[in-house]
Amino acid sequence: MRQPHSRPRRVTDDNVKWFTLVAACFALFMAILDNLVVNVALPTISEDFSPTPSQIQWIISAYTLVFASLQITAGGLGDRLGRKRFFLIGVAIFTVTSALAALVRSTEWLIAARAVQGLGAAFIMPLSLSLISAAFPPEERGKALGIWSAISVSGLALGPIVGGFIVEYFAWQWIFLINVPIGIMAFLVTTAVVRETRDESGTVATDIPGTITVTGAIAALTWSLIEAGERGWGDQLIGTGLAISALLFAAFIVIEQRTAKPMVPLRFFRSTTFTGANIVAFFISFLISGVAFSMTLYQQNIHDFSPVRTGMAMLPLVVTMMIFAPLSGALVTRVGSSRLIAVGMLITGSSAFLFLRSWVSASYIDIVPAMVTMGFGNALI
Repeated sequence: MRQPHSRPRRVTDDNVKWFTLVAACFALFMAILDNLVVNVALPTISEDFSPTPSQIQWIISAYTLVFASLQITAGGLGDRLGRKRFFLIGVAIFTVTSALAALVRSTEWLIAARAVQGLGAAFIMPLSLSLISAAFPPEERGKALGIWSAISVSGLALGPIVGGFIVEYFAWQWIFLINVPIGIMAFLVTTAVVRETRDESGTVATDIPGTITVTGAIAALTWSLIEAGERGWGDQLIGTGLAISALLFAAFIVIEQRTAKPMVPLRFFRSTTFTGANIVAFFISFLISGVAFSMTLYQQNIHDFSPVRTGMAMLPLVVTMMIFAPLSGALVTRVGSSRLIAVGMLITGSSAFLFLRSWVSASYIDIVPAMVTMGFGNALI
């Protein structure tokens, strides 16, 4: 007697939401990882390409500049025209340019690849969140977003360690090639299982003129700050770059005031809470990014740390943040967010003072208290 063929398992709504979470988190992890993974490889890359000091900074800044500038617009395009579609575009861009970054033979091409890689990350970051929010019902959304947030923090924490391990035991090119299988898997799972969603309200902003002007303004400002280290603040080109940045920022403000769907509604800045939170976030990011960049070069070039040891050297900062971050959530209800942020800023500021006092002649052990202090202060913010 013939046995009936077993039916293939259907992809249920429950399967779809978890597959969506997996695909989104894998793509998010590689995008977040690349924020810091390259730092540890900079001395090794410098041996191959002999970049100028400003080019070394651009290897990092090209990625973060494009990533940060285009997130709002990229997310808006996905919400309006299809989240899955533009998420796939972002994953494809990131994966292809990761492979290209490993194949380049000059600093200029590496910087270009990093910039385009940042474009892919600008689509991945907001749309991974949107896809998860659309896939999960309200009662489960908080848990899913908690996993998304944990993956984001893990990417930042593991970036220096993963980068150090790869550079020491393989080659710096593999810090980019490792993204390729992750990106391919995220692309295939998304294509096969994730459902297309979009915002049907018609209120999503895609402010292209605003995006162009603010991106140009930030790029001109970043270029001026980086190049001033080599050219000097009195150089005519530096003054021109700063003037262009100011003009583009002014144009951005005018555009945002007049457009019906602004990229950043300026009325938000009337809220002291919103404005204060953004100012705090700016200075904290500025400080941590500067420490991560400087410590990488300092430990390898001055103290002859191996890449792995350099990555591990950031653990006091990262582990302290991970341990005390949950504490801030409990303290908010007791002391209020404004007081907690003020204390966190004070502690973080004191860590900067500790770095300044001990940086030039310090051993690694001398710097650990400054990193722990910075991690604790940042965890409270």
